[in-house]
Amino acid sequence: MHEKAYRSVIKTVSWRTLGTLDTVLISYIITGSFAMAASIGSIELVTKMILY
Repeated sequence: MHEKAYRSVIKTVSWRTLGTLDTVLISYIITGSFAMAASIGSIELVTKMILY
């Protein structure tokens, strides 16, 4: 069974959102700084898109 293109897009976006939020949360716990955690999450999001 083939999945529809929009379903693939929604799954991809939701998975990336969850992954980035996880990275931000862990970064915040480690650094104690929301600004640093957001920076790390942003860098992670961009680098994973480029590497993929």
